[in-house]
Amino acid sequence: MEDLSRPKLRSFAVDSVGAEGGLPEELAAGSGHLITTRLDITTGLLGTQTWGIRGYDPDYAQKLVKNIILWTLDGQHD
Repeated sequence: MEDLSRPKLRSFAVDSVGAEGGLPEELAAGSGHLITTRLDITTGLLGTQTWGIRGYDPDYAQKLVKNIILWTLDGQHD
């Protein structure tokens, strides 16, 4: 897994929420877990640099989803 403790945001997102905003959050409920974020992931996964999107840099978005998949396969340890 990649160290993603410092989110990389798009320029528009940095202007809107600041450079340190945007860490995903995890909610444990029963035997399940929910990962949420206030920022866009999808456009980053597409690799586009569209202006006006409050989201993650494409490289960060891809690593984030990879980490979530690996975490899920490993059993979502708390």
